[in-house]
Amino acid sequence: MLNIINIWYCNIFVAGVKLIEVIIQMMVYHLEELIKAKERREQRKIADSKIAEEIGITRQTLARIKDNHIKPYTTNTEILDKLLKYFDCTQINELVDYIP
Repeated sequence: MLNIINIWYCNIFVAGVKLIEVIIQMMVYHLEELIKAKERREQRKIADSKIAEEIGITRQTLARIKDNHIKPYTTNTEILDKLLKYFDCTQINELVDYIP
């Protein structure tokens, strides 16, 4: 199950005149699914704070990534790499999909 795909609308105005409406689509993270799968494999509940601590990011950063469907969050490749390793992903699309 995918996180909700968020579509953000942005109106671009020039001198008070609406020039264009831009639809911004985004990255869709699969963190909830990956956490549940890891919990099943390891037969234990995994708190977000524990994940954040183990990969070296703040709990707030992890929450922002998880809540990406509510408000877009930009992260960097270092954090993506840490998440991929933590969840034993072999392909980036196991963690995130780009929705053009």
